[in-house]
Amino acid sequence: RYLFMKQWYQRRVRDPMFGEVIRVLCEKSQAIYDSESPSVRQPDGLRPLRSLGTLLKFSDLHTFLHQKFTRILYSLETQFLPLTIVPPGKLDEMSKQEIQSCFCQPPESPDSYARERAETLVEPPSPKFTSITEFNDLLKGSDLKLVIQNVVIGNQVVVRGQHPATVDSILALLSTFLPPQCVFNFGYSQHYEPCYACRFLGLPLTVHVPTSGQILVLDVMAAVERPREIKSFGIEVRRCAELHKLLVPLPKIVDEITELINNFKSHSYEAETYSTALKAIVQNWASKSISYFLAVKSMIDASSAEAKLLSILQAHENDVLVLKFFKGALKHHEKNKLLNEVQ
Repeated sequence: RYLFMKQWYQRRVRDPMFGEVIRVLCEKSQAIYDSESPSVRQPDGLRPLRSLGTLLKFSDLHTFLHQKFTRILYSLETQFLPLTIVPPGKLDEMSKQEIQSCFCQPPESPDSYARERAETLVEPPSPKFTSITEFNDLLKGSDLKLVIQNVVIGNQVVVRGQHPATVDSILALLSTFLPPQCVFNFGYSQHYEPCYACRFLGLPLTVHVPTSGQILVLDVMAAVERPREIKSFGIEVRRCAELHKLLVPLPKIVDEITELINNFKSHSYEAETYSTALKAIVQNWASKSISYFLAVKSMIDASSAEAKLLSILQAHENDVLVLKFFKGALKHHEKNKLLNEVQ
């Protein structure tokens, strides 16, 4: 029985796990091989040797291998520790027939093998944030306003955590505070991307993020190794007192979204009602940004008339950051089209 289970483990669990590691490394090596010029691959005695991580451009190679091999060892432990080893010659007839029937069975179809491999290897998915109130409940004090402020003025928001699905769900919630054309969501990555490349970014907790007033970092940490519910998480906003401050006065859209979230929680509104109200707030400020853009372009002396313009738009000086960010997402041909229509 022990030998049978060992062979079963090698064929059904261990080999696919090693195969997954080899597959990932082969895909990366093939991509690098296709991208490099032939001159780089020619032997040269003066060229220094490159490590495997450098060759594959895989900065977290050792972390990746450690995680995969740890998983293999863990599955080995769970497979063999519960077994009772029976000395040779002590197996009853039923056990002999069972082993013989298992080895004499016809080969399984690829579909059944894939199903069993998926059941063996795939862990239950990490929990996802589906409501803004779940996110708000894990924040402290004025952290919600600080997060909203950084989102609507165009700063980069980085969410770090070890569970990609959970991190992606937070990024999706935050992106609803912006018009669709302003959302540059890079998703979960293994390395940092600069501000100009994306507005929303997910990273592992171990990845370093530069300290800047234009970057706000949220660390999502779990109290257990394999969390199964949202309340197992905690969110810490990495705010630097000198760099991350609330504007005074706050942009009006920040107060409007914060008030909507508080009402959604206290009055138990339906999710659809909250979503519709949030879209109305965002669309209102997107329309104001277009009006601001057209008015500034048509003014002879924009600086002297800006105060009057903001009064007409029911905005103040700190709202200009929002208006310019929302307007900046317009493509060049869209701006020209709007200007031609005004003229």
